[in-house]
Amino acid sequence: MPLNLDTEIVATAYDPSTDSCAYTIERNGKRWTVQVPLAKLDACGANKQARRDYLGNVLLAAMDGPPDGASSDA
Repeated sequence: MPLNLDTEIVATAYDPSTDSCAYTIERNGKRWTVQVPLAKLDACGANKQARRDYLGNVLLAAMDGPPDGASSDA
């Protein structure tokens, strides 16, 4: 199922110590958070759609794993 980045991203936070941004997505009451280095987004250049596609792919990959707070052994 495709992501709607405009409605499913529920939190973002910039971390200056790692020059990255954390994105949290929520679906069906579960949340997944990914840390994205800004250099990866910058590599997409000024193309906003390329940045959105990259972020969407990272979030979808995270959703293949356990949600935040869940044990990966479950």
